[in-house]
Amino acid sequence: MVRSSLNSRIRRILAVGRDVSQLSSRANLLTHAGYTTDQVVTVEQAIRRASVARYHLAVVSATFAYDEQFAIRARLKQVKPSVPVLLLGPEHDSPEPFLEAVAASLGRKSPEIDPRLAES
Repeated sequence: MVRSSLNSRIRRILAVGRDVSQLSSRANLLTHAGYTTDQVVTVEQAIRRASVARYHLAVVSATFAYDEQFAIRARLKQVKPSVPVLLLGPEHDSPEPFLEAVAASLGRKSPEIDPRLAES
């Protein structure tokens, strides 16, 4: 289980990826770390959500090819230039590096991770 600081502000994250199972798993990690996550499976859904809601970070899954990730980031930046976009790669497959990258993208300290969760 992941624990977050009690005085931390809730951050809203937009997660986009093709694999619903992977999105759900990552959203679960983020929820346990104290974030709120909206999941979408298409780029168009991501653009629509980003244009109407306030997000602190967008996360683009490695289920998209590298060049697709760059194109998605460019489109998200057109809609919300101030929102950082984290492009995931194979180095983010484990919970700890994933959560550390999210925290770093948000300019926050990484949440503590329960060792049992890090093994999954």
